[in-house]
Amino acid sequence: MRLGHDVFKNQSISVENKQRLTQLLKAFKILIDLHGADYYMICATSAFRDANNKQEIVHHVQEVLNITIHIVEGEEALLIYEAIRRLLDEPNSYLHVDVGGGSTEVSLYTGPSKIASRSFDLGYIRILEHDDAAATWEAMQAWITTQKQYFTGIPIGIATGGNIRKLAQLAKRGIKNYFPSRDS
Repeated sequence: MRLGHDVFKNQSISVENKQRLTQLLKAFKILIDLHGADYYMICATSAFRDANNKQEIVHHVQEVLNITIHIVEGEEALLIYEAIRRLLDEPNSYLHVDVGGGSTEVSLYTGPSKIASRSFDLGYIRILEHDDAAATWEAMQAWITTQKQYFTGIPIGIATGGNIRKLAQLAKRGIKNYFPSRDS
């Protein structure tokens, strides 16, 4: 839904997007009920965390749809790790980049063991809206460079997130080229 377009400009989610979100969650609830899911979790991330009116929207969705929105903080990386951990084999090193709308989480693994992780205020919407400070890109590159000591060989890259395909398309078109090559 790209709620970040609202939040990163106006610090809140618009009335229009509140209604769109409610309709989207209503459709998901129908699918959840149709498939008889025993457990589900509705998670909101960066844009929602930053929205001044997040509690109003959480309350509205709870009242209208009887759905709880869980605003994830530090556990976002843990949820993603649970999704990818079966792919991580010893003795390989992995550089995992999870690109969201407002933030990017970079994690380093040796096999399934997390060595280091850090979140940066860079995401697809921030980049699209030119709200991505050069200093933040430099901080991310510097952090990754300092982590090279933990790599066993060249790390295998893993990218996740709803915006990763779009970001890859932008990079292919040469709009921005922030990530260093293997040799740098």
